[in-house]
Parts: sequence; structure tokens; C-alpha cells
Amino acid sequence: MSEGKSSFMDVLEQKLVPLANVVGKNKYLLTLRDTFSMIMPLLIVGSIFTLVGSFPYKPWTDFLAATMVGDQSLSTLVGVPATITVSMMALFVAFLMGYNFAEHEGLADRVSAGLCGSSALCVGGIPMK
Repeated sequence: MSEGKSSFMDVLEQKLVPLANVVGKNKYLLTLRDTFSMIMPLLIVGSIFTLVGSFPYKPWTDFLAATMVGDQSLSTLVGVPATITVSMMALFVAFLMGYNFAEHEGLADRVSAGLCGSSALCVGGIPMK
């Protein structure tokens, strides 16, 4: 039984390892990996603020709505980081895709490439009403 498993694993290693190496060196997939690994902290922060602001416990949401900081409710203030991070995620991703792809292409000016990605999203990616 273990002989059959061993030969099966050998065949898998012979066939899949070269494919995995090719996929692992693909600059487009590396760009996606790097972009989403850079965006993950923003996504986590936005998700935490979203959870704090809309926790499904009525006394908590009433407390947030009733507590005022200046002329704004605490509920509104907690919603700002969630809005900035989660709602603008497409813009962050568009910038980082250009930025990271420029790195994999060996370009020196990565910020300009990121701005080109953001501009492309703003010009062509947002539907007009």
C-alpha cells in the first residue's frame, strides 16, 4: 500500500513541480500576490471599524448613536475609517497593481506607474450615470 502511495507521489512531483515553478515565476501572478498582500492590512483595519460600527447588539449601536464628539456622533466617526479603506479599495488596488508591476518589470519610477493605474481606473473603469 505504501509503495503505491510513494509512486503516486513521485509522479505528482515529476508533473506538478515544474508547473508550480513556472506559475511561481509568472510576473503577472506575482503582481497580484504582492498587491493583495499589501492591501490586506487596510482591509483588516476597515473590517474592524465596520464591525465596531455595526455590531449587531442594539445597546451598542444606541450607545454609538447617542455619544457625541463635538457635533458628530461616535457612530459617524467610526464609519469614516471603514469608508476610507473598504469603499476606496478599488483605487488602492489599481495603484498598487501598477506600482508592483513596475517593480517586476524593473522600472525605476514605480509611483508614476501606480498613478497611471489609478488614472486608468478613474477614466475607464468607473461607469458614468
